[in-house]
Amino acid sequence: TEEDIEVADETAGGANILKRTDSHWSAVKKALTENNTLDALTTMGAVPAGFRPSTLAQLLDEGNQFQTASFLQPMLTPSNLSFQDLVWSPEKRSIQPRPTRISLVMTLWNCKGIPFPGISIQVLSRHIRLCLFDGNRILSNIHTVRATWQPKNPKTWTFSPRVSGILPCILDGDCFIRSNDPSPTLDYCLNLESLTTIQQVREEN
Repeated sequence: TEEDIEVADETAGGANILKRTDSHWSAVKKALTENNTLDALTTMGAVPAGFRPSTLAQLLDEGNQFQTASFLQPMLTPSNLSFQDLVWSPEKRSIQPRPTRISLVMTLWNCKGIPFPGISIQVLSRHIRLCLFDGNRILSNIHTVRATWQPKNPKTWTFSPRVSGILPCILDGDCFIRSNDPSPTLDYCLNLESLTTIQQVREEN
């Protein structure tokens, strides 16, 4: 079968190229022939240089580990007999939360100088995702805020200082970050993201 064929080749000078089994060579050919949508759009100028698929958005889609609710709700110990972050206080005769190492509220106001995509790309929404990062691992919840913009100033994203009432909380510019990780090195990881779609251009004769 094709999977069992060994591939050999020769150069113009007659030197033999090392043989490759088809199981490896087919993977190489597939990698070489696959079209990367992002690379293609970047080459066309539709996506600004430096843009890439969002890692933080992918982590949020994979499960609840980095959802804010997972960092706010009481967690059980491995034995399921007590809570990790709650303790009984004999002095106050009530349940008290254990001290949290880091609990921050930050307010986003605006971001300036954001590159605008090409005319073939339609931006559906703009977001910022914020978390704590030690260079290798995400150490806190991932907080998402939706940005707004004005057509007269498309390279500036703005955020609401605080929302109330029936407005969705994703529009709130106040970001909550919480972490109990003991890592001595903590930095902010801030991703500016756009949810986009490709517009189809029709040619008329």
